[in-house]
Amino acid sequence: MNSGGSIASIIVDLDRSIKLISVCVVIITVSTMLYVWVLKWIAKPLLYTSLSLILLGLIAGGGFMFIKAGDYPVTSE
Repeated sequence: MNSGGSIASIIVDLDRSIKLISVCVVIITVSTMLYVWVLKWIAKPLLYTSLSLILLGLIAGGGFMFIKAGDYPVTSE
């Protein structure tokens, strides 16, 4: 197997695709910066909303169980 030919082929392929690689790097950089910027504005409200909904769900479940506790006899397992 001629390893010199395959290395030259790799270098030629890299040279031909440098524009595509550069465009991909720019797109990834811009999309990452946009994603971090959006997270800066969305993360805190999303966190507090989800914590509040979990708390309300637990309170509602506890209230439901408290109301339904009278439906069962005291000696029930």
